Amino acid sequence: MAVDSESKLASAPVVEKPQQSNQGFKVNGLRNGNKKSSIDTPVVSGGYSEIDGIADKFRRHLVIPIISKSTGASSWTALVPGSIITESGISVDTINDSISEKEDWRAGDVVADSVTVRAVIGPRGLLLSAQQPDKSQQNTSVLLDESGSSANVSLVVQSDGTLEVHKTCSHDGIDENGRPWLERQNRFLETSIAVQETDIFVKPLRFTAEDETFSIDFPYLASQTLAQLAMAGMGGSLLLDTTSGLLGEMALNVWPKTATEAPRDFIEKAHFDRIDRRVAIARAAVPELGAIIDSSEIVLNGRTLLGFHFVMEQLRSHPAIDTISPTLIGEIHGDLNLHNILCCVGPSAKRPVALIDPRGVHLLSDFAKTRDFEPGDYAYELSKLKFSLSAFSEIRHGFLELQGQGTDFKISFKHHSGSETMRQADAGFFDALSTNAEFMKWVEMVEPAGFDALRKRVLLGEAANFVADAACALGRDTVHEVIPLFLIGLDKLNSVLAILNDTISEHKLDDWFARSEEQDTTTGILAVQQSLLRGRAAAPLWDVLEIAVPSDQVAVMQGLLETLRGKCFPLHTNVYTSSTSNSKLEFPCLVIHGLQKAHSPTEAILLGVTHANAFFKASGVSDSVKSALRIISVQATGDDSGSFGRQGSKLLAPGPWGASPLGLVLLTAQQLRFTKGGRWILDGTTFFVLSRKLEPLTSDVCVLTCPPAAEDISNPAQMAMREALTKCRVQAKPTQSSPEKPSIMPSGAVFLSTEVTTALTQSAKQGTQARGDVLTDIILAAKLDKGSWIRLYGAMGWAGDVDAAWSAAQKLVSVVAAEAELVSGGDKVAMYRFGSLEEYKSLVERAKSDPDMNSLAFLAATLAWREQWAIGE
Repeated sequence: MAVDSESKLASAPVVEKPQQSNQGFKVNGLRNGNKKSSIDTPVVSGGYSEIDGIADKFRRHLVIPIISKSTGASSWTALVPGSIITESGISVDTINDSISEKEDWRAGDVVADSVTVRAVIGPRGLLLSAQQPDKSQQNTSVLLDESGSSANVSLVVQSDGTLEVHKTCSHDGIDENGRPWLERQNRFLETSIAVQETDIFVKPLRFTAEDETFSIDFPYLASQTLAQLAMAGMGGSLLLDTTSGLLGEMALNVWPKTATEAPRDFIEKAHFDRIDRRVAIARAAVPELGAIIDSSEIVLNGRTLLGFHFVMEQLRSHPAIDTISPTLIGEIHGDLNLHNILCCVGPSAKRPVALIDPRGVHLLSDFAKTRDFEPGDYAYELSKLKFSLSAFSEIRHGFLELQGQGTDFKISFKHHSGSETMRQADAGFFDALSTNAEFMKWVEMVEPAGFDALRKRVLLGEAANFVADAACALGRDTVHEVIPLFLIGLDKLNSVLAILNDTISEHKLDDWFARSEEQDTTTGILAVQQSLLRGRAAAPLWDVLEIAVPSDQVAVMQGLLETLRGKCFPLHTNVYTSSTSNSKLEFPCLVIHGLQKAHSPTEAILLGVTHANAFFKASGVSDSVKSALRIISVQATGDDSGSFGRQGSKLLAPGPWGASPLGLVLLTAQQLRFTKGGRWILDGTTFFVLSRKLEPLTSDVCVLTCPPAAEDISNPAQMAMREALTKCRVQAKPTQSSPEKPSIMPSGAVFLSTEVTTALTQSAKQGTQARGDVLTDIILAAKLDKGSWIRLYGAMGWAGDVDAAWSAAQKLVSVVAAEAELVSGGDKVAMYRFGSLEEYKSLVERAKSDPDMNSLAFLAATLAWREQWAIGE
């Protein structure tokens, strides 16, 4: 997570690559008891470069892979301020061609006009600037958002391209969560045996202690946080596989280090005393919290809770506390929430995950006045993870809503792209741990009362974390979080008391969280996740994704697809060109069709069908298999797109990290579903995120519809299309939430069955030359009279002889017997267009803050990470 304010960075430490087993992340070359060969290396996504590791921090920049137009080979990847393309008018082709002409680039070199190289990142990455650099501009930094520390954290790009993370603090912070925290963190990283003997922790490069300020510099690892991937919807199983594997490794290599006997009053000091200390801090800052704290009862979401003082008194004196207390304490990370776990990806990555930001705030009063490392209970690690899974991460992302006053409150959470992931992981947390062999070996050694005692201690720690974090919210400048954090903690403290009394096993908050059918586009994001992150053993949801481009763009398209391999489609998916047969053709696959000249969209589709049929036949695919293929077809036939497209193709325009038009179209195509063989046809200037699951298709011709967007009202082409649809009296299947207001605008996706495309291609072979797109030529031409159709044709901007176009459309219509079915994508479909410069600029601007585009970007990052390390496979 980052604020793109142009600031700091570092290179990764040299560490040995661990291997992951189904038990955990192994570090000594062992996997399932077998020694791994020294030549084993992780499968690295061919599309992931060093600069991808910082591109998500520079979200106002465009990512431009430098592609040879003749060979499709990629030499460099450039990060370019978006304004250079959208405002200055310097074309993507100019930047691409200038960089590709030169093998070596250095900071200060001029690329084009006033565009210069600010820094060389890794072996093949360039950070470009619109200004001539001088000494004051050699270092740049991007502010990083850590999950709650009081330090200023920035990613620094040094003038030589070295990347470092700089953490600094000049104040004490809330409950010493400032300079003292940073000093203790440094002390742990300097003295910890686990840090010295393993590569689990990111190790500091240096520290600086001045009169008021303490700073630590770390190497930067190309990564995203596990919280970012989880909140994008990585899937509960993958999230649990990751956390369980990490905990299994820590049970082997971290917690046993320097383990000593735990004091009998550890829970009293680590949890109850900390709760009292933090509640006092929060109460002093938020006066209205006092009445809540002192109440004998609180009603939360209809459940009557014992007041804070009463529940704390009963917990403190409960006889079961002694039976669940830890037997050992030792080295722990101490703040093991999802935001402090890095998912490492790319050529420099040496392990799947790495840990940052170990605990620096004291738990025990014995360490309150020192800067020494404080030993802890490993169950505290688990409670921090559970805390971030159950609600903390969603609070930090702003999804919580609080209503009520006095002693009666209601808390609810908005649905979001990661809702299902978080609920599944929270629900399966303890089951995943109980089946982890390495973790359970540790539990059997240190828990005389067994796993159930550990579970209860973890739940107590989780509750304490919520109450204690109410004070931490003050340090984050999120005072609005104080009361809800306290209330959730109070609810969980009541639940722990009931668990200790054997009244319940665990109180879940599931009914506090909104469901997907109540919300907007999370259904579409979930559909992408379910398709994109399917295991290799699972049956794919589509067979072929074909892209039609002018023949002189085939090499560039191949090069761009290689940069997206392992991010927008699985790493092992083959990419073919239909001009060359392949006897070892495998599905699913991508197929590129090179067209010899400019064609209308309908012509391009039908030519693509012809090319595909010839390719499949030459590659030995039987007619029965061919007719059943589920194909997604994308057009990139191009026109004059100005500076922002490549070679006149808008689909090939660059975008910010994770948000190039081609990448977004490939990702959102994963939402489409099939009930028979055929093609979903997408145009090359739009993509969409659905707000409802698609109904099963029942016709051979289907149009995916959406509600009209606000900007459609003043768009002549869209107005003409809406009028045409109204005249045709076509209606989409109504949605459950809005049965009286069916969506009547096309989304840009049309389905044609294999039978229909076969009939259409036969007509085209007989000389029928369509002039429009599939919607106007095949669907609306069957419904409209000639005059209405010609007005629509003109409004859509189609060129050529109108009468000939009408005649061609009627010939196509005559071979299609099926009635068109309109299928709704939901009432709140998100439509994104990039067919004009203004639309493209809007797309680039929205990429940083748009929740759907962010989710898609991090889903792509999730796929790259999972593919590299084969986690969950």
